Amino acid sequence: VAAASDDTTLVGRTESMERLQAQATRTFNGKVSSAYISAPTGVGKSRLIREFSAWMRNRNAVTCTVSCGNHDAKRPLSAFVQAVPRLQTLPGAAGCAPSTLACLNRITHTSGDDASAMACDETLYESTSTRAAVVDLIEAMADEQPLLLGVEDVHWIDSATRARLRTIATTAQGSVMIVCTAGVKWRDTAWG
Repeated sequence: VAAASDDTTLVGRTESMERLQAQATRTFNGKVSSAYISAPTGVGKSRLIREFSAWMRNRNAVTCTVSCGNHDAKRPLSAFVQAVPRLQTLPGAAGCAPSTLACLNRITHTSGDDASAMACDETLYESTSTRAAVVDLIEAMADEQPLLLGVEDVHWIDSATRARLRTIATTAQGSVMIVCTAGVKWRDTAWG
């Protein structure tokens, strides 16, 4: 069975898209917002987030979506290790402090295949400077223009990623929207 191409019309997701668009109003008004989409595998969560990302880009937002897998559950800051290199290429990232960029480079240049390096650097992933660097990057970008951060299959994320997402959703400043998807009901509903 071939997957539907993105040039086909999105069908049957009008209510979901409208809810996301209503939530995005907060983001366009300079506030942090978040949304969570949970549905069985194969019903169109990824397509919905792609369509919503396009809608956001048409309204001058920047977007970054990452997809998590079962290998990410034990990989510190897994979603951000994927997202940071992409985010650093987008408008607003240059507004970060040099110390932020240096810290982000350290976390994104540790090989995911090198378990010993990851174990040695676990304190780096949990450090105050790393937590601050991730939030600084997000806020610098959101100062420039609205930012949509999508995290697909969030049920696979590690505890450090979960903590950073919670921090961004509850304490960050600026026009940021986080949209998370999961194929199973995720237990963490503590944010936004």
